[in-house]
Amino acid sequence: MLLFENEFIVRAGIQDVFDFHADINNLLRISPADTQVEILKADSPLSLGSEVHLRVRDRILNAVWKLVVTRFDPPNHFVDRQISGVFRHWEHEHLFESISESETRVKDIIRYELPFGLIGRVFGRGKAERRLMVMFAHREKMTKQLLESA
Repeated sequence: MLLFENEFIVRAGIQDVFDFHADINNLLRISPADTQVEILKADSPLSLGSEVHLRVRDRILNAVWKLVVTRFDPPNHFVDRQISGVFRHWEHEHLFESISESETRVKDIIRYELPFGLIGRVFGRGKAERRLMVMFAHREKMTKQLLESA
């Protein structure tokens, strides 16, 4: 199992930050420009058991990705897990910690397995890690821009 973590602080209250991330429409606003994300189905607002079906397209990928919310603890935490899609396994934990009334720590923990067994691990690991780093750097930038200017 591979692990990716990203953490940053945003100048906004925890409830606002949680609500922003729990609104699936904001995924479209924080995704990198070279990745087209289309919401095919989404239970909104998110809650325990909510399903989200996305079409994700980029230079390499054109896939339908189905996720389910397996844990939901507002305003501190929620987890989405892949039902079907690109990865052999994908679980994304979203953590929110109040630092002050106007600052929140956002932490993403992703546990994943690449497809294609050993071949996927050997040839895809570096590419997957770089892609996640670029994606989450962009998400951080856009989250700060959208929430801190509100």
